Amino acid sequence: MAIANEHVKEVLRVSAEVNLVALNAMLAAHSAGEGSRGFGVVSSELRALSRSLDREMLNLVETFSGVVRDTAGLQKQRRILWLLNRANQGDQAASLLGDLLSRKGNELHEAGRMIRDRQLAVGAQVDRTLRLCATGHALARSAKIEAVYGGSMVVTLRQVANQIEEAVSHILATLKQIQVQMAG
Repeated sequence: MAIANEHVKEVLRVSAEVNLVALNAMLAAHSAGEGSRGFGVVSSELRALSRSLDREMLNLVETFSGVVRDTAGLQKQRRILWLLNRANQGDQAASLLGDLLSRKGNELHEAGRMIRDRQLAVGAQVDRTLRLCATGHALARSAKIEAVYGGSMVVTLRQVANQIEEAVSHILATLKQIQVQMAG
């Protein structure tokens, strides 16, 4: 989880870069004039994508925290159950401990189920974010196409489009690493 959390921080960092580059792209498109209006629209969409990525990543961090918290609780419950089993090996207070053991076993089972549910939620969030990145790639390609109409700003707009594409590719690679870690 700690490694996955570091990957999430990396995605947030690169997402902030995408937001900044997209803002610069909007300004460059404005400077380039009417011919690059489409580039400005694509840049605006990229900023919206960046905000969506940020929301997804913050939700992922929250889910990671829940998994860590639940896993710690599960470990504590397992330790208690082990201690109760050891105490139950003697005949004293066997019925009381038997009831307690049964309850603790049920709690342990429920905690395990909750952790599995949260892990599934992490997987779903990563999948959603991967789909956002696919949209980001499409927007980056659109930015490259729209850069052609930038008149005297063609070179600048193309550079910005390349920066956006690189950033989205980096985010995509990082999310795939999270996905692999969560599966393993």
